[in-house]
Amino acid sequence: MTVQRVEFTSLEEATPEDYAVLRPHLAEEAKKVPGHIMDLLKSQRGDPGALQVDMYTHGLLTGNYAVDDGADEETVVVALLHDAAHDLSRQHHGAAMAEILRPFISPTWISVLQHHAVFQGYYSWHHMGLDRNMRDKYRHEPWYDHPVRLASWDQKAFNPHYQARPLEYFMPMLESFFANPKRA
Repeated sequence: MTVQRVEFTSLEEATPEDYAVLRPHLAEEAKKVPGHIMDLLKSQRGDPGALQVDMYTHGLLTGNYAVDDGADEETVVVALLHDAAHDLSRQHHGAAMAEILRPFISPTWISVLQHHAVFQGYYSWHHMGLDRNMRDKYRHEPWYDHPVRLASWDQKAFNPHYQARPLEYFMPMLESFFANPKRA
């Protein structure tokens, strides 16, 4: 099968005809995004370093705690994937995931992920000489309770003895969730 290609070699040379060729390819690329996100999560399997579980297992555990707590689909997906960009950007992994998931999640969950570290810090920052109550500056935000809830699951998701549901359990939910972007 021969793939039709655009004629341009720089964007300023592109024509409407080039974009007619390009549009179906862009639509096919968009369909691959959920698989790429799952690959990002799966790439965290392996050495847990000083932790008792690797970051892949940590994500699964967080997603499991969300399911156990009766969370809705969007909340479970965010819980499962909240740290998937951890290996790419430790300091800004929440914000990185907010941008990756932006087409699929609500503005509330975008805000939650952008401020994820501050809320998780409630459980650990005081051990490092930092203010564990830094999250209080967001107390009046309408989304405040969401990251508090996520952090409650996140902070206990390092237990290697918890019998977590495998990623396969989440796949139908993930496929459904990623099939319907909320925005472009």
